[in-house]
Amino acid sequence: MSFVHLRVHSNFSMLAGTRPVEDLARAAAAAGMPALALTDTDGMYAVVPFERACGEAGIRPIHGVELTGDIGRITLLARTREGYGELCRIVTRRRLDADFSLGAALDRLSENVYILAADERILARLRGRKNAFAALPTAIGREWTTRRWRLRREAARLGLRTVAAGDIYFLDTREHFVHRVLTAIRTRATVGTLPPGAAAPPEAFFRSPADVERAFHDDPASIEAALEIADDCRVDLDLHSLKLPRFALAAGEEPFAELRRLALRGLKERMGESESVAAESTLERELAVVRAKGLADYFLICRDIVRFARSRGMSSVGRGSAGNSLISYAV
Repeated sequence: MSFVHLRVHSNFSMLAGTRPVEDLARAAAAAGMPALALTDTDGMYAVVPFERACGEAGIRPIHGVELTGDIGRITLLARTREGYGELCRIVTRRRLDADFSLGAALDRLSENVYILAADERILARLRGRKNAFAALPTAIGREWTTRRWRLRREAARLGLRTVAAGDIYFLDTREHFVHRVLTAIRTRATVGTLPPGAAAPPEAFFRSPADVERAFHDDPASIEAALEIADDCRVDLDLHSLKLPRFALAAGEEPFAELRRLALRGLKERMGESESVAAESTLERELAVVRAKGLADYFLICRDIVRFARSRGMSSVGRGSAGNSLISYAV
């Protein structure tokens, strides 16, 4: 039976995960897995290198995140491009909003996002939601068997499905010490004085599908759920095409016309009427290039950033041909 890991941390889970995304993607491919989820803690910094690493390894990337907050920890996986956008926005709020509530954010999530939780209190908030699953640990042993039994019982009571999805922070048990060292640095402790629960257990390694099948010999449905979720998560980031941001303008206004207006006005203000006439031909040549390349929004956004910085007493330095252009000087 095949399997897909859905709760995986790379070294972009700062001072917790031990391996780069390239190693994780290769490990999944070597294990015969068709896909792999990356769920770093409170951040999606590795999305682009992870997408590329999975492409090189011949597997499909699943984009997700583990969020921490007032109610504990949850894992979110993007089902669709819309779901991916939801994850990006919720991570931004998590980082920037001092009053961020994970519980409130969880309540607002759409069905474009899968929710995986291993905490019974969080599961209670998810009662009956079709996109929510109780995440069962994949480790082998009496303690983990008991833990799976309790979560299955609670999930059944709440009308939730279960999925085989153990936390992964390292590739094999030999790296557990490295994880503990990283955790000690993160928590400003020593390896010998780490508080209970600060570090992941030795079982949080990248298990083979055969190991997971042994742990779930009495519950193949949870393995099938992992494959079902993995197959349903289809997010194409299309990294091969250029996607420039758009500058917000009033209805009916056009970016290039606004840039040209600002550039001509700024040129006269900075050089004077007589000098600006001689420079206008150069400005028009540059504007023609900007128009042909579709870069008017880019220049307007850069202008907005510089104006914001200047209003707060911060200096700005331009680099490259765009920064050294007459347009940039004028606007």
